[in-house]
Formats: sequence, C-alpha cells, structure tokens
Amino acid sequence: MFFIKKIFTSLTTLFLVSVISFTVLNVIPGDPILSKLGVDATKEQVEVLKKEYGLDKPKYIAYVEWVGKTIQGDMGESIRYSTPVNDLIKKRVKTTLNLATMAMGITISVGFPLGLFSAMRNKKRGDKFLTIFNMIGISIPSFWMGLLLMMIFGVYLKVSLKTVNGILPSVTLAISQISITSIYLKNIILEELNKDYVKAAIARGRGKAEVIITDVLRNILFPMLTIISGLFIKVLAGSVIVENLFNISGLGSLMVLAVENRDYPVVQALVLYSAVVVISINLITDLLYSYIDPRVKIS
Repeated sequence: MFFIKKIFTSLTTLFLVSVISFTVLNVIPGDPILSKLGVDATKEQVEVLKKEYGLDKPKYIAYVEWVGKTIQGDMGESIRYSTPVNDLIKKRVKTTLNLATMAMGITISVGFPLGLFSAMRNKKRGDKFLTIFNMIGISIPSFWMGLLLMMIFGVYLKVSLKTVNGILPSVTLAISQISITSIYLKNIILEELNKDYVKAAIARGRGKAEVIITDVLRNILFPMLTIISGLFIKVLAGSVIVENLFNISGLGSLMVLAVENRDYPVVQALVLYSAVVVISINLITDLLYSYIDPRVKIS
C-alpha cells in the first residue's frame, strides 16, 4: 500500500508538471516559427510551418497529442534544429551526467569529512575557520566562482583551461554544495550529541570521536540519505549555469538555447525529463527509508 501511494503521488506530480510546463510555454511572448524563419518570413511560410509542427491546433488537442506521443517515447521534433528531440538529448545527456557525477563525488568526499570534523571541533579554532569557509562558499554565486577559478588558473597560474576543463566546472558546481553539506551534517551531528544515549556513552568513558563514528553516524542515516538525494537534484539544477559559463554542450546549455529560441518541444522534453529525475530520486529515497525502517510505512 505504501509503494502504491508513492507511485500514485509521483504520477500525479508528473501530470501536473506536464500541464504547467505546456501551459506556460504557450502563453509566454514569442513565436518559435519567427525565431526559426526570421522576421522577414512571409505569412504563407509561417502558416506552413505552424501546420507542420501542430501549432495551429487548439491547445487542449495539442496537449493531448503531445502526452500521447510522450508516453510512446516520442518527444517530437525540435523547431530550431529540425531534429528529433530525443536525439538532441541523447547527444548531451552523457556530458551532463559526467559533470554531475564528478561534482557529486567531490561534494561527498570533501563535504562529509568537513562536516564531521566541524562537529568534533565545535566552537574551536578549526571549526571557526570552516564556518568562515562555508559562509563564503554559500554566498558566492556559481557563475562568479567559475570566473574566479578561470582567472586563477588561466591568468595567474598560466594553466591551459583545456587541461583542467573537466575539473574546473565540477569544482565550481561542488563548492557551494560542499559548504551546504558540511553545515547540514554538522548540525544534525550536534543535535544527536545532545541525546541521552550519547551523553551516557561519554559518561562511561568512551571518547566523543568514537561515539560519533560508531553510534551517531549510524543513527543519522536518514538525514544523510536526504542530503545525498538533495545534492544530486541541486547539482543538476546548477549545471545550467556552469555549462553555459564553461561552454559545455550539456542539457543545461541546451535548455538555455531552447528557451532563447522558443523551441517548445525541446523545453517541454527537458522539463519533463528533469521532473522524472527529481521524482525518481525522491521516490527511491522514500523507498530506502521504508526499507531501513519499516515504521516509515506505518507513519
């Protein structure tokens, strides 16, 4: 029953996302046909292309046809590139996934140890330094951090940006997430340290670090799962800025180009794919919760 409810909620959310994205794209200013043909296009040329792409049909009919094709795996054809949308996405999805995976790896491998260290050294010298670092990491926008890193490596260190092209975008994407992860993990560890079982363990002579590693980390598994699932979603969202900044041909840069050119089929497909990814991550996280602790199903 728990699984069925989650599936139903996910499908309902996906349906609402499809309706909203389709509606919004069809009411915002701009004409995708004129964007493709140019302002000098004749009325006859515009009408022919509108009929070809189904833009002359009533909106509700166009939506139903779009949903029907989408269910069959056909996301339509790009108005701008005259190419199947699925082909455009397939060419770029690997790039975005590689960027996101590398950024996730950097974030987890750096953010989790920093959060753990900060909790162990709470209000001491090392923790104060990390607090300043985290505040800077959260405050600086990704595009500015990317420009700063390019200036440091390209201008001052004279390193070819081609040499670090795969690393700099991932680091740019990861820095703010490292700070968020470190702060979040520190707070949940400190909250756990105030519980009676931790105080009792320390009172029996066990070291604080030992209690954190052997007991606390095991008991904060749920929040850690939340951190990891949230990280992937934030990293994918941040790739839109980073890909355009570093001129990377991924899904983020494709989304920006599609919006600029009013390429409705591409935008709708990317919004829907993004929704599927986010919903799937949340669904998997909920199912993991219920597997780890069956009481979640009851609640």
